[in-house]
Amino acid sequence: MAVWTSVSAKGTQDYYQLHEALDHHDGWIRQMPTIILGDFNQSVGYKGWPTLKTLLDGLGLASAYHRHFNKDFGLEEKPTHYHKHRQDKGFHLDYCFLPEEWIPMIERVEVGPYSEWGQISDHVPLIVDLKLP
Repeated sequence: MAVWTSVSAKGTQDYYQLHEALDHHDGWIRQMPTIILGDFNQSVGYKGWPTLKTLLDGLGLASAYHRHFNKDFGLEEKPTHYHKHRQDKGFHLDYCFLPEEWIPMIERVEVGPYSEWGQISDHVPLIVDLKLP
């Protein structure tokens, strides 16, 4: 399930639509292995984050980055977004949530370097390699 939440023209966060989508589709998310990934445009300090994190936890999903690097949310060392393309304004806003039982199958998690991607986009790729049976 691809995610891209944004700030609306009114300056409000549209990420509550993601909350509604998770609530609405929780049946099929629970029935089959589901990956939810993309630009969430939020992290620990954002108003809707606690609710979103609770919803994802309740669906049995875990962040590949955080589990692989054993980092708490908000303590990421590798930004995925650079506000206005500024290297000194890095934030971790992109995620790949996997079924909890897939976490042992993570072979590699990589965040693309700013030096390679910073002129192309204000986001760098988050790459997750899995070894599925």
